[in-house]
Amino acid sequence: MQLFDNRLTPYASRSTVHAEVRSGFYPGAIPDSTTTTAGLLLRLGDLRARASSARSTGRPVRTPRGWGSCSTSARSPARPGSTPRPRTAGGTIPTDAPACPAILRTQTTDLASVDVQQKLFARTMLLSVGGSYSEMHGLLDTRSHSLHASLSWKIGRTDFSAGATIYDSESEGGGIAISRRTRRLYSLRLRRDLF
Repeated sequence: MQLFDNRLTPYASRSTVHAEVRSGFYPGAIPDSTTTTAGLLLRLGDLRARASSARSTGRPVRTPRGWGSCSTSARSPARPGSTPRPRTAGGTIPTDAPACPAILRTQTTDLASVDVQQKLFARTMLLSVGGSYSEMHGLLDTRSHSLHASLSWKIGRTDFSAGATIYDSESEGGGIAISRRTRRLYSLRLRRDLF
């Protein structure tokens, strides 16, 4: 739907994916999911801006042998006085881990992003800036955000471009300590057409 002489365009979508395992075993995935997206696109002359948000919710698929990659029917050999432990495709789950259905509980991901583009100097230069923030809640709770900027400039037969991206993330849960990671990426390119 376009508003105000095509200057403003809101949009929204919703998609659902459903999977059913009829026989056998489906390892390590959460095929059932629902994704809802909404956003706004702005056009003002040479300015372009987009803001969007999305939520994706996934849940384990019930298989003939258990939930997803966790089989509650497969047990490790029991010794006298020991407690049988459930197994996954990757091995035995530690004794202090929760039951299989708790490990493969519903996972929710929320994402919000903003991007802006502006053409300058008789449209020979393009400046782009943006950022995003996301949260994922499931077996692990993860938060991340990123910022990016780029500049492209065409002068005659010469193309110049530069960009930078900063990404930070933090994860916790599942019996692990808080994990933090930061990445910084920089790029620079110069191209010249000879003929």
